[in-house]
Amino acid sequence: MKQLFLHIIFPLSATVYGQGVKNDYRYKNYDSVVVQTLDDLTYEHDFKTGERLNTIIITGQATLTTEDAKEFNRIIRQKDSYGQSQASTPVYDLGIIFYKKGKVKEEILINLWTNDLFATFPLRVQRQGECMCSGNGGYCCSEGGISINFKKYLLDLLEKYNLPNDREEILNFGQ
Repeated sequence: MKQLFLHIIFPLSATVYGQGVKNDYRYKNYDSVVVQTLDDLTYEHDFKTGERLNTIIITGQATLTTEDAKEFNRIIRQKDSYGQSQASTPVYDLGIIFYKKGKVKEEILINLWTNDLFATFPLRVQRQGECMCSGNGGYCCSEGGISINFKKYLLDLLEKYNLPNDREEILNFGQ
């Protein structure tokens, strides 16, 4: 009877424990998440020399608390965080970098002005609307841009960590 009990309870307890751990799996792959505000001058030219600047300046940086990192990780994977039209741009003003033992594991680049988000990992929820290219990234979809609520969340996050942002201009852009 004791052996039968162990054969039933042991696999059940491993299953329950595995489900509890699985909820935080995506964040546990990283030990820190850093948010950076960027001034991307990659495609701008020096008017005196005519040379391309090819520079990205980090204008602000903060390491997210564990709670904020988990919240960001939850929000970025919600379908309603996307759905806006977007303009693909090689210039970004926000970067989120996931680190594990001091090494970059994943990266997200966002242009808050054009609703463009590029992640080094797949985000299936971003694939909305008609895809305009044959790439496997969601950023090619016509409605794969970040939603206004996601944009507000990101701007609130920047304000919380005292990072520079153009909140009013970004939210009123195009109106």
